[in-house]
Amino acid sequence: SGTAIAKVLYYHENARGDVYLRIGDENRRLGPMEVQELRYDKGGTFFDGTPLTGAARPDLDDKLVGQFLRAVGGTHRADDSLVSRGLLARARNGAAPTVAGVLTLGRDPQQFLPEARIRLLRYQGTGRETGERSNIISDVEGAGSLRDQITFARRTLRRWLGAAVRLGPGGRFRPTSLIPEDAWLEAVVNAVVHRSYSIG
Repeated sequence: SGTAIAKVLYYHENARGDVYLRIGDENRRLGPMEVQELRYDKGGTFFDGTPLTGAARPDLDDKLVGQFLRAVGGTHRADDSLVSRGLLARARNGAAPTVAGVLTLGRDPQQFLPEARIRLLRYQGTGRETGERSNIISDVEGAGSLRDQITFARRTLRRWLGAAVRLGPGGRFRPTSLIPEDAWLEAVVNAVVHRSYSIG
């Protein structure tokens, strides 16, 4: 006898709670972590909007909160503005920072999410080698809020990427990155914004 499968939030779950993902012509049963990750990916639930276990309102940096509220015009009732943007969540004891709140406005996001950092590797040559032929010449990490991490990556990559002198605005020659900064900076921002913070 077959098991009835109902579609719930973009994935298939049976009456026993088993979740299956259709791959080609077969159904693959998912483990608990895969199920949660699928829910995040499909928008059925949002990890970044959930309160972060162990975090409290004082874990947000008041300076960053102030800058953010001025930028969005939400300075009247700070916590209400943060709640409405998913950076704080109402709790019994007041308001608790969400994952997004700690990542963007936290004093020390890595205290709660140690994997939330940027690692930049620089290789000698045009390919990546391993073992005895490893050609890594620089390996650095950046931590802090997402803004701090992006700023760190931007400064580091500006130093690492080659430059050329080109004619710029106003008819003046100036050094510019061989690879347009807009292109690689967008890649860095996308990597930070779209990585899965639910995977520890």
